[in-house]
Amino acid sequence: MSRCSSFTPPIKHKRSPLVVSAFDKLYCLACPSIFPPNPEASFERYDPDKKLWEIMPSYPFYNDYDTYTNITGYAICYGVILFSLCASRGTNFDVVAFHISRNQWKPVEIDISVCCAPFQGRAVVVGERIYSVHGEEFIAFSFKMYKGDDGSLVYFLSQLFVLEGPEIAHPPLPYGGEYKTDYLVHLGDSEFFYVKTSRTLLSVQYLCITTFRIVVEEGGSLKMKTIHSTVRSVDIQCGEWFNLVSCFMPGCEDYELKEEETSLDESFSLVNHRRMAKKQAGRGIAAREPELFSVRNRKSQAS
Repeated sequence: MSRCSSFTPPIKHKRSPLVVSAFDKLYCLACPSIFPPNPEASFERYDPDKKLWEIMPSYPFYNDYDTYTNITGYAICYGVILFSLCASRGTNFDVVAFHISRNQWKPVEIDISVCCAPFQGRAVVVGERIYSVHGEEFIAFSFKMYKGDDGSLVYFLSQLFVLEGPEIAHPPLPYGGEYKTDYLVHLGDSEFFYVKTSRTLLSVQYLCITTFRIVVEEGGSLKMKTIHSTVRSVDIQCGEWFNLVSCFMPGCEDYELKEEETSLDESFSLVNHRRMAKKQAGRGIAAREPELFSVRNRKSQAS
């Protein structure tokens, strides 16, 4: 926000909101698990040039979730912000999309290849792929847009592959999974930066910092090659642990594909979508017809 001489808070107070930087503006979305009964001003946008907040179309799906649903992460591509949501136990999850130029919320159809909330923190968009980290796995996703029978846009998310993990340096003590936070940053071309940390009972907190490159092997398969990995310690005073909320490269523009930079996937027909949806009957969002907009919890493949 270096362009702003002052920064005013959103119009309506929101507890634990998610703040997203997209296309030179800030978007502030209230968390579903603590959303108030009145949905007004659940979603706002900040214009740094005008230095003003404006109320955006309210998120329409809050009543479809239980009180333990949180936003796990997001991705920005093709003029759309994709939000990944998950219940506290991880068994129910959804993906919803906000189209920026249309000011429109829509559910995202999900392929059966996606078995958990796809995005943790900000996912990285490179070309036609979305990269995200889940546990120790680096996963690539594909996001498609096509037209439904009524002419409206239909969004579809599928998992492409899981990349073989890089060699990551480990701290002296193992991380506790419950308190671990991490972040993935695109450095340009095929290089990435990955950092993770976790709370400890010591007077220091460790940061695992890894730079890696995605390379093409013989046969066309992709692999992650570690460039450098190290562990750094941060002195902690008064037992105040910290989480990773955002990481970025100073002076490096985010790679945010705009809608005009791509075209609708004409080959991904509604016939294919319905055939796939029939296979996924009972799986929540992916089993619904495109014209139905209510969101239901989606069960994972764990059973």
